[in-house]
Amino acid sequence: MPKKKLKISACMMVKNEEELLQGCLESIKNLVDEIIIIDTGSTDDTKKIAGKYTSKIFDSPWRDDFSFHRNESIGKATGDWLIIIDADERLVSNIKKNELKKRLSNIPKNIHAAMITINVKDKYGKTMNHLESVRFIRAGKGEYKNIVHNELIIDGDQSAMPQNYLGITFDHLGYDLSEKKMAEKYARTQKLLKKRIENDPNDYDAVFYLAQSYAADNQDENAINTAKQALEAIPADHNNWSLYGGLYFLIGSKCLKIAEDKPDDEKTILIHGAVDWFEAGLLKFPTDLDLNYARFHLGLLQKNATVCFRNGMNYLVTRNKLRRNPDYLGNRFKLTIGESFENEVKKTLDNIKKKEF
Repeated sequence: MPKKKLKISACMMVKNEEELLQGCLESIKNLVDEIIIIDTGSTDDTKKIAGKYTSKIFDSPWRDDFSFHRNESIGKATGDWLIIIDADERLVSNIKKNELKKRLSNIPKNIHAAMITINVKDKYGKTMNHLESVRFIRAGKGEYKNIVHNELIIDGDQSAMPQNYLGITFDHLGYDLSEKKMAEKYARTQKLLKKRIENDPNDYDAVFYLAQSYAADNQDENAINTAKQALEAIPADHNNWSLYGGLYFLIGSKCLKIAEDKPDDEKTILIHGAVDWFEAGLLKFPTDLDLNYARFHLGLLQKNATVCFRNGMNYLVTRNKLRRNPDYLGNRFKLTIGESFENEVKKTLDNIKKKEF
């Protein structure tokens, strides 16, 4: 009996994505065998654009629940492996479909997922940060939970192939939107996160993401207060504790931002507050990339060579470990990962060594 050919499905949920959808579909069309699209109520040309690439478009009224619709798309797929992608993402790869299928076929039978790196782009196309995410799932072996900021639950062995295995990355363009669309996006996310917290006050991940959403939305005071609320509430043995180092970075960074427009006496207090938050975070997360960079940069502004050298070295050591092992910091946010940050640190440390600081 001839061996069954492996089939790849792309699974998507969309609504009013006429500006971004075609670019996404162009990026995946040559690597997949079918495209599944769940449309949750588009009123623009989204479905017309989708129809150029697939006939498998299904209408499903929006339920304020991202996981429900993601699971719908998975349920409609007929492939052996599924790619989960959004309209504001682009698949980036130099490999052909046959090579991708070969790599997927070689994944051990007890592993049902593969990770990729997501490059988050700003509106100018510059990479702001990198995230790791499971976006390849073996059919029938994964399901999403949570109404927003979905969590993928994989059956059986929870391990996944590392993000460099498939030779694929995604570019995320979700911040290259109009001011109106960004406002709508933040409002929707915050509404659903508040609903999660209302349903489960111990949903600390939701509190974390709400603080991050406020920060991105320039609601600085709300971001600080929500981050403090999370840090006070989260048990130290929480299974996702390493993620929360980002809250110390968030609070300290927002203190510095607020300080910019304050009189000198208030500015000094806020800067000291930022130092305290960065230092407190580093006590708990000494290898946090962003906290080390933030403390280094503040030391640079204050012309403190000792702080610059200490935290600059910590940053470079951590950066090198991360380069050798992309899983080194787990799922912790990494905002200051770009070459510009690394070059600034190296240049400053060289000047300190030359006594030109």
